[in-house]
Amino acid sequence: QNILKIRSGDTLFGLARKLGADKADLPRVVVAIFMANKDSFIGQNIHGLRSGASISYQKVNEIASSITDEQAKNLLERDWTAWKNPEVEQGQAALDMPLERPVPAQEITDFLENWRKHWAGHDSALADDYSDEFRGTNGKGKAAVLSEKEDMVESNNNLNISIDNVKITRSGGTIGIYFVQTMKADQFSAAGQKKLTIKPTANGLKIMDEYYKGKSVDSRHVWAVKVASYASRAMAEAHINRLASNGYVVYEENGFLESGGKRPAVLVGRLSSRQATQALLKKLKRMGEEGAKVVRFPFSVKLADCASNEETLAVMGKASKAGYSPYRAGKIINGNTQDAVYMGVYAKKADAQKAASLVKIDGIVPEAAVP
Repeated sequence: QNILKIRSGDTLFGLARKLGADKADLPRVVVAIFMANKDSFIGQNIHGLRSGASISYQKVNEIASSITDEQAKNLLERDWTAWKNPEVEQGQAALDMPLERPVPAQEITDFLENWRKHWAGHDSALADDYSDEFRGTNGKGKAAVLSEKEDMVESNNNLNISIDNVKITRSGGTIGIYFVQTMKADQFSAAGQKKLTIKPTANGLKIMDEYYKGKSVDSRHVWAVKVASYASRAMAEAHINRLASNGYVVYEENGFLESGGKRPAVLVGRLSSRQATQALLKKLKRMGEEGAKVVRFPFSVKLADCASNEETLAVMGKASKAGYSPYRAGKIINGNTQDAVYMGVYAKKADAQKAASLVKIDGIVPEAAVP
């Protein structure tokens, strides 16, 4: 069972010799035994081996291979100082050491694979992969990053995330994991270099930082130009009518929500690339829309899929008559362009679902969707 029972008079160095450690490897094997069995040591001090303890040596070779001679020497010396000075709080020397728990490479790659599965599978366990002290290189905290990942999964059908070319580095008490991250979905793909900075803690490995640089191809219509916000819907409708008379696809954001305090906003376009949206922004600014800006809202309320232009116009007319601001966005399905009628824009799926539940149009069953 790879277990040794400690008897009176046994020493840690003696156990290491029983396991076949030679003189050169002895300090590292001793430290490996300690790291794998900390609860069997008084005050979790390497010099406090408990009589009667059961010592597991199943992973000793694996752990020993991840420890340098210098690290082993440092731990033995610092714990000896603490052991000889009872006035020093037990374990304090070990806490102050630069050496964290040696983490085998397999444990790191297992953690990385579980993180991938948690993200792609929309698993709530993803939150446990991140430290509460997480701070991304872009300044975002844990909650913001988790929210972005949730939106990524919700707004992409059949999202698949793969990891390749993994490289691991160690520096001080942290571990860097470098890899190529590829994401593919029905209308979206992206690939680039990702780095996770992780740290061993009492509760397992935790992500402290995350950095990604890559390129994406997104055929979803998630971009728009926001031209203005108003205190009243009547003012927003006047702006909508003015832009519509110039031939723009213009609509209202959140104007129909009974959400208390949300100001109706006027948006133009529903495009599949930021570049095309920037071009639209320039045109609108030349028309005097100085406050306009590019925005990204993945979700909308879909009113209907339409098989013909006539059907599209009929649905849009029905929605307009009911007091809403519909717009059309086409998708290519099996080589054929299919129109759909949408309304509103939302950053989160939950907001679009709430909006859909408030829409009342005879003969239409709205749903949250990505154009």
